[in-house]
Amino acid sequence: MDKQGLFKFSFGCEAGEISEDVIITPFVPLKRFHKYCTVKASFSGRMYSSFTGERSGKKFSVIHCGMGDRFLGDAILLLETAKVERILFVGACGGLGDLGIGDIFVAENAFDGEGFTRYHKNGFDLDNIFNAGSLTGSDEGYTGLLRAFLSKRPRNENNVKYGNVFTIGSILAELDTTLQRIEAKGFKGVELEWSAVYHAAKSAGIKASALLFVSDLPLSKPLWGEMALFDKLVLKNSTEKVIKLGVEFVSYELPATSH
Repeated sequence: MDKQGLFKFSFGCEAGEISEDVIITPFVPLKRFHKYCTVKASFSGRMYSSFTGERSGKKFSVIHCGMGDRFLGDAILLLETAKVERILFVGACGGLGDLGIGDIFVAENAFDGEGFTRYHKNGFDLDNIFNAGSLTGSDEGYTGLLRAFLSKRPRNENNVKYGNVFTIGSILAELDTTLQRIEAKGFKGVELEWSAVYHAAKSAGIKASALLFVSDLPLSKPLWGEMALFDKLVLKNSTEKVIKLGVEFVSYELPATSH
């Protein structure tokens, strides 16, 4: 396979035009990140779009990949061609356990419950998914740097929660009975991509972590339900805060031990 050719087709630029530090997001519009940096160049490929930004003299790339484990996983495997060293995933999850709408959350580990067909074929059994899957961790060193960075933020920005998430293969599989069993296993969130992100990053030798906001509570306040005005305001503020923190973190001067 011609990875260089596939890279240019997918990203709309040469691999060398992507920075060592990357923010990757499945759905947050790239323009939401523009206000926190200087945009140096923008690219649009057949699969992914991105821009190179600069803040405090440091360049980084922000890549929009679309939702779903395959889009994110393939993007990260291709980024090995670009010599990317660190990836910060910026996105959202449905909250379980003690997470509330608008909480900021760092996913330390993700369970690989991926696979659409497994949830919709006859005889679906969640036990089979629990038994077949496993946790894949974020990079401990990079997540530790993210934790240290967040701990130094003002009080309204450092109240962050940490834990494990369950990567599910279908939104339509998020039935109450399924979610209750996932919650009972100790998972704090449910989402569609992170297991693929962490697996692909390890395969590519890239350090990865995830900074997220809680968009909904699928067991009590699902994404498709009517949201109260207060929750809307909290979610809006949290989304903006995570975008801002993501840019500040990737432009932060990391200790030499992180390389």
